[in-house]
Amino acid sequence: MMVGRDRELKTLTKLAASDQPKVALIAGEPGIGKTRLINELLTTLPPEQLALVGHAEPGSLSRPYEVLLVIPV
Repeated sequence: MMVGRDRELKTLTKLAASDQPKVALIAGEPGIGKTRLINELLTTLPPEQLALVGHAEPGSLSRPYEVLLVIPV
């Protein structure tokens, strides 16, 4: 169980339970638990629920929308 992020986890859980597509952006200083928060959320989702998760690569701070780029293969 996560400590100190109950409100945020509850908000994300409500968004995920919606019957409409939702987008949530999680931002903050390094080390505050963003990845842990998302991992906690993912463990609560039913296996059949689709969740797309992206993250920024180190050094990409000067390119804030890089995480949204689709690279053809």
